[in-house]
Amino acid sequence: MAALEEEFTLSSVVLSTGPDGLLGVEQSDKTDQFLVTDSSRTVVLYKVSDQKPLGSWSVKQGQVITSPAVCNFQTGEYIVVHDNKLSAEVYRILSIQGTEPVVLFKEGAVRSLEALLAEPQQKIETVISDEEVIKWTKFFMVFRHPLLIFITEKHGNYFAYVQMFNSRILSKYTLLLGQEEKSIVQSFTASADRKFISLMSLSSDGCVYESLIPVHPSDAEENQRVVRSVLLKTVVSGSARNGVALTVLDQDHVAVLGPSMSTSKECLSIWNIKFQTLQSSKELPQGTSGQKDSEKHIEVELRKFLAAKRTPDFHTQIGDIVTELLGRRKAEPSFYPRNCLMQLIQTHVLSYSLCPDLMEVAIEKTDVQLLQLCLHQFPDIPESITCTCLKIFLSIDDDSLHETDINMESVFDHSHTAQVEKREGQTEILQNGFTAEGNNHSNCEQELHEKPQDTAEESSCPVIPKRAALLYPLEQCPCFSSAAITGKAVTREYLDN
Repeated sequence: MAALEEEFTLSSVVLSTGPDGLLGVEQSDKTDQFLVTDSSRTVVLYKVSDQKPLGSWSVKQGQVITSPAVCNFQTGEYIVVHDNKLSAEVYRILSIQGTEPVVLFKEGAVRSLEALLAEPQQKIETVISDEEVIKWTKFFMVFRHPLLIFITEKHGNYFAYVQMFNSRILSKYTLLLGQEEKSIVQSFTASADRKFISLMSLSSDGCVYESLIPVHPSDAEENQRVVRSVLLKTVVSGSARNGVALTVLDQDHVAVLGPSMSTSKECLSIWNIKFQTLQSSKELPQGTSGQKDSEKHIEVELRKFLAAKRTPDFHTQIGDIVTELLGRRKAEPSFYPRNCLMQLIQTHVLSYSLCPDLMEVAIEKTDVQLLQLCLHQFPDIPESITCTCLKIFLSIDDDSLHETDINMESVFDHSHTAQVEKREGQTEILQNGFTAEGNNHSNCEQELHEKPQDTAEESSCPVIPKRAALLYPLEQCPCFSSAAITGKAVTREYLDN
């Protein structure tokens, strides 16, 4: 029997998602471990029983994760795609127990991960038609055989594609919505037995619909049709436009996320399909579901724009986009398109003078990651703004920094250079010690004896690496020495160590 238990926090760490929420939460090869992928740069492995992260990984600065990390259950490895980089644009990597992972491409082609690794540059065919877009997919086992289903949409029409891997047959179905329904499909889920796939959809009219698709099609037509019928009536408020979700729990129960009919507040509910009744419901904190879908849409459109060929007025267009986003931010204080702003900064065409309000907003939000990026990219930041950044970097506590995604490349590069210089200096001292002049020998002994004391002073430096990474680009600024000489000295000691 399906029931709601007490909730727990899977992630207490603030991920670098900006307004876009999580890109995906996937099962690891351990029953109580999950891979949490944000829609920017980071993947975190969480242990549910301990409610703490076990490890995290980030892609390089300027790269964006475009498919949630999954576990290869056959090898125990974790797989992620950034910037859609394979031989064609990837929609998603899918992995389940009992079979190897598969890759679904945006044009509808499907390949096993092993086949792609064996021949990375192989040609990927186009399966779906022009303007047809994949909306949802699921990978599951049907009587020990892997089966993939994905749904596409084109001009308001929906299509289902079913790929059976044991027979290599790809079947296409047109989903007939029915004359009584003129609403938009907002969420899909599916289950399967030996004969049929039960494809369920939650629409903007608040109802759940079902289509039965045969696992083994009897007709070899290229495009077959299936009718959708009402499964549950009005499970969420019909006024809901975004942030609703549906998932099947077992053959008799589904879970629905969305505003309830009675209070219009966000609820997680369990419905009994067989008896058409609400079995359990729990109100959720405001903002749990997708209230920021309009901001997610902005990032999708921005990625399309940035992927297109650059025109001569590209820098002007980027400036206009930033101005529009910041203008909306002033009108709607809750609007903070963080991921979009980070992508725009990384185009290398912006400056402080072109968009001064950008750093003001980041300072207001104490967004150290965005401020760090601006300090690296903008050549004309005023001294007053630099000093403000310095104060923020020095005042934020270590625990908050540990939980923040900071670019550490500058620290690592400087630390390596400093160590090389130090070793070269020590070599020179030893060589001088073997000269015939007594004074040089004496000086050598003095420097060698003094060195351990310097090392001891350096090892006591209180600056953690992430704070050093934030402070490093400020070292060349005039205000650094005047406003925070102590901070500069401490940072330099750490970097040189």
